[in-house]
Amino acid sequence: MFRKVLILVGMVCVFWSCNLQAKQIDPNWINGEYWLGSLSADANTWVPWGKKGTVIINGNNWYQEWDDYDGHHSFSDTFTTSVQLDGSLDIEFSSATYNVAWNGNMMVHADATPDANNRLGVDIIARKATNVDVNDWIGRYSFFGHWLRWNERGASVGWGTLDVYADGNAVATWVEQGGNDYNDTVTWTLDDANAIVYVTDRQDVFLCEGGTMFSFGDEPDNEGDFGYNFFVKESNEPITPDDIAGTYVVRFLETSVFGQPFTCGKGTAVLRADGTLKWDAYYSYGEHDVGQITYALGPGNKMTFPGDPYEEEGIISPDRSLIFIAEYADVPPEPEWWNWIGGILLVRTVCNIADLDEDRDVDFVDYVAFGNQWFKTDPSLPANFNHDSRVDWLDLKIFAENWLWEARWLE
Repeated sequence: MFRKVLILVGMVCVFWSCNLQAKQIDPNWINGEYWLGSLSADANTWVPWGKKGTVIINGNNWYQEWDDYDGHHSFSDTFTTSVQLDGSLDIEFSSATYNVAWNGNMMVHADATPDANNRLGVDIIARKATNVDVNDWIGRYSFFGHWLRWNERGASVGWGTLDVYADGNAVATWVEQGGNDYNDTVTWTLDDANAIVYVTDRQDVFLCEGGTMFSFGDEPDNEGDFGYNFFVKESNEPITPDDIAGTYVVRFLETSVFGQPFTCGKGTAVLRADGTLKWDAYYSYGEHDVGQITYALGPGNKMTFPGDPYEEEGIISPDRSLIFIAEYADVPPEPEWWNWIGGILLVRTVCNIADLDEDRDVDFVDYVAFGNQWFKTDPSLPANFNHDSRVDWLDLKIFAENWLWEARWLE
């Protein structure tokens, strides 16, 4: 009955006057300065690679600088954007298309197939924090680290907490994949003008909007590792299943304990208010995986998965637009090549292909626009969601599936 009502409304909307051009994302949504970090590994030799830098987006101009083991590099180009069926964003440069999960402050890219350098990996491009003071930095963070060995093939992860104190000290406590516990005390200095924390004998930490921060290595550290640490600030404010229910774009990099880039990929996840998480993911080695797991929330913005053999845990960003899930446990008695370890990012997208007026919800205004394009034959029309010969019943099905979507967490 519901879809029949939509169809009738659509027939009426055909006669409404509405001038539309091909759908483009407002550049103001993504303009700004960003931190860039990347971790990848050669798909055949397992040799790791890391880079870090900055991205500046101004209108339809993209400028990027980064450092890696080969030195300093830069890239600039113009681009256009388009929203995909899963809510991800295609950034279309003159030479290539760069697909990212996008939550308004962070872009996450993952290679579904090896890139031009035969590497599988993830890129995180996160908006720089602004108006930073010491109180933004002080507090407790959940953090996850993923490191790949440069000198000999191997990988490790760590999951724990970082306590930052006003006296210039910070204490990290974490467990690695084999179950061993560690702790470390470091000193820090905050560069509030540039949103950077300089940590003694450690990688610099880049502060980002949304209560997250990260560090990436662009050359092997003292132990011969490339890797990253990803931090999410902990909150005492309770989060309910209703607060996070919805569809998320998924990006991930997982390796075996022997350093093999086991898989890198993408997909979607649906979190339901009944406490279930369903996923539909595609892995770089060809598998298509669909499954379901039960989740629990708390305390604060933490997430757990009771009964899961890998003891996965997660943390929800304070703005509730991103969930980081850590995979860090080996299966006893001995680790096998298929024991993957790594980080999974669930990104709550601010884009929806059916949001034709780009006001971050899908309602009758969008349906009026959809009806105005009904049965028109132009693959570039915004309402031709599947990019075939015309706007028809297949596009209406996609619209109905997204009906009443809204980016309510932005409020």
